[in-house]
Amino acid sequence: MQKKIVINALCVGKRFSGLGRVGVEVINEIFKRGIEDQFIIIVNRGALHHLRELDVSKFVVVNKFCSSDYGVFGHALRIVYSNIITLKYFGHKVWALSQIEASLFGQSQYLIVHDVIPLIMSKQSPKLFYYFKYYLKLALSNTKMVFTDSEYSKKRIEEFYSGLLSPVKVIYLGVPSVMNEKIQIKDNIILYTGRYSPTKNVEGLLRAFTQYRDRGGLLKLSFCGVSFCEIELETQGELRKLVEDDCIFFHGYVSDEILRQQYLRSKGLVLPSFEEGFGLTVLEGVANGCVVACSNRSSIPEVGGDLAFYFDPSSRDEMVASLFEIEKSQKCYDQEYLQQCEKHLRKFNWEDALTNYLELIKNDVY
Repeated sequence: MQKKIVINALCVGKRFSGLGRVGVEVINEIFKRGIEDQFIIIVNRGALHHLRELDVSKFVVVNKFCSSDYGVFGHALRIVYSNIITLKYFGHKVWALSQIEASLFGQSQYLIVHDVIPLIMSKQSPKLFYYFKYYLKLALSNTKMVFTDSEYSKKRIEEFYSGLLSPVKVIYLGVPSVMNEKIQIKDNIILYTGRYSPTKNVEGLLRAFTQYRDRGGLLKLSFCGVSFCEIELETQGELRKLVEDDCIFFHGYVSDEILRQQYLRSKGLVLPSFEEGFGLTVLEGVANGCVVACSNRSSIPEVGGDLAFYFDPSSRDEMVASLFEIEKSQKCYDQEYLQQCEKHLRKFNWEDALTNYLELIKNDVY
C-alpha cells in the first residue's frame, strides 16, 4: 500500500500572505476532489481560520506560533518543525509548500521555492539573506524535487544553486477561488495590495502618485496590506494632505471579504515591485476586470502577458504615465478586453496546478 503524502503547510498563518494563499488554495483543491485521505496535512492553529469550512479532523494541527504571524520567532519555529516533520515521517514523501519549510533531512522532500529575492536584493532583505545563502543551499542539495512558480524564478534558482538533484519544475499558480467576479461599475480607485517592503517599491509608488495628483490626476489610491505608520516619516509628511483629502487610503491588513470588495470596486491595480517570484496580485486584478499597470521586471511580464501597462519601477515618470493610462482607459468596461482576461487566466488555475504537482510527486521513484 502506498504511503500517504505529507503536506507541510506551515506557510499558512492567520494573517494572509501570498504564500499563505497558495497553501490554502492547494488544500481547498485537495478537499474539492475528495482525496484528502491520501494526505497527512500539517498546519498551525492560526491557519484553521482560513480552513474552517473544511473537516478540521483531517489536519495535523501544531502550535500557532509556527507561523509567519510571529515574525522571526515564527519563522525559526517553522524551520525547526519542518526538520522534525521529515524525520517523524521518514519514508513518506513530504511536500513543503514554501522555501521556509525546507528541511536538511529532505531526501524524500518536494519543495516549492517561490523566489530567491533575498539573494537578488540582499541589502533590502538582510534577515533572510543568510538563510537563503547557506541553509537553503544545503537543504536544496538534499531535496528530491524543486518546484517554482515562473520561468524567471527557475532561471534565478538555477543561477544561485548548483548541484540540484533534478531540474527545477515550473508550475504556474492559479487565481484564488474568491477572485473571479466582475461588476459593471468601478470606482475611480487604483488598488495596491501586498505588504510593505523595500522590494515592493511602495515608497516609489507613493512619490509617483503624489506627482500624478500634482499634474491633475483624478484617481485615488487604496492600499490593502500597508498601514500609514509603516511609511517613512519624511514621506508621511508629504502625504498628509492627500490622506486628509481622502485621495489615499491605508487599510492595513484586511479580511478576504474586504479584499475581494476592494478588487471589485477598483478601476485599476498597480504592482510597482523591483522583484517578484510570480506576481499573484496581477492575476487577481485581471480576474476582477481591473486595468493593470505593473513593473516590467522579474516574473511580472510573464504573468501579466499582453494585458498590462508596463513601466520601469525605477522611473517615476514612467510610473506616473502608467497611472494616467489607467485613468483614461475604459478597458474594464470593454467586453473584448474582459474576454481576453478570461482567455489569459486559463493558463493559471489551481486544478491544473495541483494535477501537475501530484503527477510529478506520485510518479517520482525514490
